[in-house]
Amino acid sequence: MRVAAQTILWGESIRDNMADIVACLARLGYEGVETGGRHFDLVSPEYYRDLYARYNIEPVAIHSGGTFWDSAQAARDMENNSRLIEFACEVGFRFFVMSGNRTETAETMKKSAEFYNRIAASCQEAGLIFAYHNHKWEFADDAVVLNALLSNTDRSLVHLVPDTAWILRAGYCPAKAIEQHKDRIAYLHLKDILGQDLCELGRGEVDFDSIFALLPHLSIDWLAVEQDETSRTPQESLAISFEYLREKGVISTYS
Repeated sequence: MRVAAQTILWGESIRDNMADIVACLARLGYEGVETGGRHFDLVSPEYYRDLYARYNIEPVAIHSGGTFWDSAQAARDMENNSRLIEFACEVGFRFFVMSGNRTETAETMKKSAEFYNRIAASCQEAGLIFAYHNHKWEFADDAVVLNALLSNTDRSLVHLVPDTAWILRAGYCPAKAIEQHKDRIAYLHLKDILGQDLCELGRGEVDFDSIFALLPHLSIDWLAVEQDETSRTPQESLAISFEYLREKGVISTYS
């Protein structure tokens, strides 16, 4: 098991400060990185490939999205994601991750699922693994949106990146959700939350012990620490979360 970090804490400064961010992750002990696709210059894949190699950081996942039930926007989003898949392949990313929209319904997800199948097939051809990242709305109303996604996509192509905090905030037990869908999980997003505030791992309400107990039974080799916002610096928050994983034995035990 290896640990990556999502760079979202650096916000809109990611593109301009990519080298410093990657260097920071390496100093903190992270082995991999996940970043949103909009923060890259898609005409320069060799720059990022060399950057990651310089700091021995694995390009684990690139994150994208789309509004596929809107026929006018779907074609544009498909084109954009096709370009991003090509870029991700050239850089050497392993996972191509997508998120839906908070206005998604079970019916719109059925249409979106058609596009996820197509994108996932393109990912497979490019040597990437496609995975869907949840927020809390997929789990609302007995998880009707998530169930529509799973029922209408190819299980051999479309995988999941369960987000622990959003599952909890939707009223579900993260460990139970992970166990229920373990056969479709690509890797995990470890995220904590206290009330409505996202926080460092171990400082919120997520029962990580029950999640860590499942790790030997999951066919995954990456965990990604993600914290969308913080009152500290990104470096401080990611250091706290990394130390929590070390104290819990996750890094030494499973790495």
